[in-house]
Amino acid sequence: SIIFFILVLLYTYLVYNGVISLNNIINKTFSISIGSLMILILSRKILLKQDKNGIIKGFLLGILLISIIILIKLITKTSLYNTDIIKYIIYVIFSTIGGIMGVNKN
Repeated sequence: SIIFFILVLLYTYLVYNGVISLNNIINKTFSISIGSLMILILSRKILLKQDKNGIIKGFLLGILLISIIILIKLITKTSLYNTDIIKYIIYVIFSTIGGIMGVNKN
């Protein structure tokens, strides 16, 4: 997961500096995929020590993460688009799946 984290940082750096544009549908899909995998790994690792209610805890963790993302967007006055809502729903689903995987790992 450290290699994945380094790749995410590299990808974020390239997007931030304009080397990669998110106007392309393939890049948007890739961005959503990276975010989904990152949230899946995060929720799985956080909920590894839990022994039950993986669905509920994973869902709540996803809602918390999305709330933080939306709060940061509001503070930085970045626009929210319709596609963001779909992306956030996908993130919550992956967080829930990660919660299930984390609880069932024990």
